[in-house]
Amino acid sequence: GAGLAHALFLPDWATLFELYNCEDPNCYNDLARLRGANYLTWERKDKMIQEGPGVHPQSGEPHAKFTNYSFDVEEFLRMVEKA
Repeated sequence: GAGLAHALFLPDWATLFELYNCEDPNCYNDLARLRGANYLTWERKDKMIQEGPGVHPQSGEPHAKFTNYSFDVEEFLRMVEKA
């Protein structure tokens, strides 16, 4: 949805910075590649905190995409600089 729409209208010099790929490393990476934009995702899992298990709404199984995370501010700023 929204990620695809935003990726389509990125300027040529843009970097798509995905905070965390939620164990799906290709999704936004592919969108950035198809758009011709750079791609960057969170590099240090030790600098993020998973807040609860997160469960898939239909299966009830734990799933990374349905979990909230908090991120280290300094590491976030480092990643923005890298982008």
